[in-house]
Amino acid sequence: KDYKFPSMDDMADALEEVCATIHSPVIGFGEGAGANILARLALKAPKQLHGAVLIHVTSSQAGFLESMQDKAINWKLLGGMNPTAENYLVLHRFGDFSHANDAEAVKLVVDEFHKSLNSKMNPINIRGYIDSFAHRTDLAPKMSTLTVPILIITGAKANHNHTVHHFFNNTIKAVADRKKVEFVEVADIANVVEGAPEKLAESMQYFMQGCGVLGGAPMPHVSSNSHKPGTTMEQLDKSDV
Repeated sequence: KDYKFPSMDDMADALEEVCATIHSPVIGFGEGAGANILARLALKAPKQLHGAVLIHVTSSQAGFLESMQDKAINWKLLGGMNPTAENYLVLHRFGDFSHANDAEAVKLVVDEFHKSLNSKMNPINIRGYIDSFAHRTDLAPKMSTLTVPILIITGAKANHNHTVHHFFNNTIKAVADRKKVEFVEVADIANVVEGAPEKLAESMQYFMQGCGVLGGAPMPHVSSNSHKPGTTMEQLDKSDV
């Protein structure tokens, strides 16, 4: 009864404690609300990370309409999982994928997600998680202190594509070293994890090798003679080899 679901900052603090037990910096990977939490960790504890991959990240506070929508869904979740809450969570997770090139593939994943909402996920925890995300604080004023390399990824048809662009534009203006910030947008895709796993994996490999990790792994589309340490993702995208 007295339990209070952790805030986004609380979850970042908990993640810091988990990373500390590994005794070595890691590459963080977060999507949606998870990306927001990971961005907070990057600001709080940069020594715990080699870099951070942020998929569909949102940094700003929730707007009025988003807050009202989240409150309505939370109210419905009081009675357990229901079709309205399910549809909202699917839209938030996958975006409007109906006209995307990956629509058929993503539909199969969405069907499985629907099943897991009813069989594996606790509606009380989902309610608390949505509420914490809806009450998130704005990260923009803190991004000038970023020292950890980040890779921002979004699908062109993602539901929150515009907020990802907003985060990227604000961050690139605030950071001291713009080379710390990489941005990838996948065309005709709503959810890059399910709809473009190869592109996601390739982008992550370039990024991780730029962070000094996976140095021995072969680079896709790049010959061993053409790759040099320090090659940026932008240069690799333009490579013809």
